[in-house]
Amino acid sequence: MGFGWILTNDINLDLKFSGKTVEWASSTRAEIFAILTCLIICPPNSHVTIFTDSQSIKWIIQSLNLTIKFNKVQAHSGNTYNDIADTLAKAGCEQPDIISISPENIKKTNQF
Repeated sequence: MGFGWILTNDINLDLKFSGKTVEWASSTRAEIFAILTCLIICPPNSHVTIFTDSQSIKWIIQSLNLTIKFNKVQAHSGNTYNDIADTLAKAGCEQPDIISISPENIKKTNQF
């Protein structure tokens, strides 16, 4: 499933990107990838407005009612979950696709 976005700003500089999800085709998931990959390249202190044709994205954000908190973890400090994440990241480097998320490896808690 393909995804894409266009980033514009006040000086009319348009940045464009497209990609694809593999092994996990869903228009909603493709829309999520579009939003995430766009947010990754936003400059600091940006004010972001997202235009989407997906009602599902709006519903997901509202229904999950997420509060996100970040905690700094010291690298290589023996933190169990950080060590697992590091191992997974290294394994991800061996994947044939740049972004490879397979539904077989993720327990589905929400159907979107």
